Amino acid sequence: MADTLNINLAKALKLKNRLAGRVTKLTQTVQLYNSTQEGAEQIDVRVAFTERTDLVRRLTDLKLTITQANAPIQRDIFALAEMKAEATLLTGLNTKHGTVIEGYPTSGAVTYIAQFRKGEVTR
Repeated sequence: MADTLNINLAKALKLKNRLAGRVTKLTQTVQLYNSTQEGAEQIDVRVAFTERTDLVRRLTDLKLTITQANAPIQRDIFALAEMKAEATLLTGLNTKHGTVIEGYPTSGAVTYIAQFRKGEVTR
């Protein structure tokens, strides 16, 4: 039987992020120290690689568990992500509307027509 531990979702997500961070550091260690100059500090890359492999397995299991726990609300999670993306789009939208003098005073006026106006975007 697999080792189990009951923790809340917030703690599981924090653990996932910590594991992912450790995997990243071990990946960098393996890449950086696999080939070094003779006489330079030698790190046991095989040990780091083995540890990384174990952490990746644990991370995969944790991600699966989180996904299974979120299954009943997965649609809401996806919808929230899409709403956040829409809010980001609207926040960055140019809502300049009306006649504006641009550049040097001799350049003249430019008239902008915004289809989404500032008030509507703010709402």
